[in-house]
Amino acid sequence: MIIVDTAMKKRLAEGKPLRVAMVGAGYMGRGIALEIVTAMPAIRLVCIANRDVGRAEAAYRTPVSRTCVPWPRSPSSSERCATACTP
Repeated sequence: MIIVDTAMKKRLAEGKPLRVAMVGAGYMGRGIALEIVTAMPAIRLVCIANRDVGRAEAAYRTPVSRTCVPWPRSPSSSERCATACTP
């Protein structure tokens, strides 16, 4: 873990945090989102994908106070996906 910790500290110092996306906005997904946002400063949660857009948005907005923008969706897609948030 020392190698990973060192690499993550370097990325944070360079202003290049690791950007991650997550699938699922249920109980565990919300808990993981909260953990990423509060305990992992070198990681940025940029997207949560879920079948229910409202749940994805709620899971993202609860732990993160950033401006959210709609995630691009294909017009032919019959199923909505998620939201993505800009850092």
